[in-house]
Amino acid sequence: MPTIKQLRQEAGLSAFELAVLAKVSISTINRLERGKVPVTRLTAGRVLYALSQRLGRPIALDDVKGLQLKDTEAEEAA
Repeated sequence: MPTIKQLRQEAGLSAFELAVLAKVSISTINRLERGKVPVTRLTAGRVLYALSQRLGRPIALDDVKGLQLKDTEAEEAA
């Protein structure tokens, strides 16, 4: 199971190029690649869609190692 960084490298993209394609900040890409800070499902989806387009194959959330999503239900209840 590949990481975001491995998929980005396979796609031949720099972190900045992926950020531009996914319409997210470079810091978001860095956070995703470190896997230490959860991101929203929307943000993860944008990045995976950009990678999918570049690689020519679908990439599901469950297909990526170390991807942490925010628990939006818990946030809404708080």
